[in-house]
Amino acid sequence: MFDGQTPLEFTSRSTAISVSSTSLIRNTIAVSAAFIFSIGVALGSTALIAVLFGLSRDADAFFMAILLPRFIMTIFNGTLPQVLIPAVSGTRTEESEARHRKLINNLLSVGTLVGVPAYALLIYFGPVGVKLMAPGFDGPSLKLCNELFCYAAIGVPLSFHTEVLSAYLNSRSVFALPSGAEAVRSAFVVAALVLFHKTWGIHAAVYGFFVGYVLQLL
Repeated sequence: MFDGQTPLEFTSRSTAISVSSTSLIRNTIAVSAAFIFSIGVALGSTALIAVLFGLSRDADAFFMAILLPRFIMTIFNGTLPQVLIPAVSGTRTEESEARHRKLINNLLSVGTLVGVPAYALLIYFGPVGVKLMAPGFDGPSLKLCNELFCYAAIGVPLSFHTEVLSAYLNSRSVFALPSGAEAVRSAFVVAALVLFHKTWGIHAAVYGFFVGYVLQLL
């Protein structure tokens, strides 16, 4: 019955398995709730733009401006965690806390060194990409789209930092907070639109996107 274990050892093992299962269920529910909440807020921000600007040049320019940055960020979000989470979690398990934090700082430094020139390249080649993706845009629409693209593109270099910090939190068994990161950006888009759409127009949405992406790292 006890598989060669003493009753005390068997009871301790059973208790550990029970606690582990409970923690897994709790974390699964928290991550699912955070993800659903993030999707809901993101859909709300999109719906708000549709309500405020409808089928207009401003709305078309905004969605085209965020198309390429979001595409690149989706690739990062799908690939980086597969590399970062095992590396960061393994370091914390096998090495000291100081070396664990050093790895995080080094990864953030590398992200900054690569991200700054990557952002500069995006800004430089952004107008070419916009013309290819939106051949039907006229001069004013292209100009507006390029202006919005400069702010939306900041999400590309910062997405690496976001994934590093998410891996750090996951290594500490904090799962819901990284899953709800999208809600931060979308919430700032909603807030900026509600407060400033009459003053800044569609620029309010991209300003909110920019501020939300920066502040979620803090």
